[in-house]
Amino acid sequence: MKMKLYAGIGIMVEIMKDITFWVLPISERSARKMIGKTRSSIILDGVRGQSGYDKKALKKLLLICSELVESYPEIQEMDLNPVILNQEGLHVVDARIILKE
Repeated sequence: MKMKLYAGIGIMVEIMKDITFWVLPISERSARKMIGKTRSSIILDGVRGQSGYDKKALKKLLLICSELVESYPEIQEMDLNPVILNQEGLHVVDARIILKE
């Protein structure tokens, strides 16, 4: 199964095609690389004097999702949208999990 990370702000994700795909399971190292491969990753470090975002929380979420999908092979698809990342962590606003029939 592949994990894909859409990164960006709102519809800009679709316009910029800011997506990266990784085969599961992912490691801490590959989660870091996955985040770094997105075009939006430079924004996460902070720009124009703004504080950076909590990339550790995002990495942890990716690892948890990878572990969840690996532990439950009946999961066909999992969509967390939106995930709001800030300087102190993140919030998953909505989630959808589709199981295999």
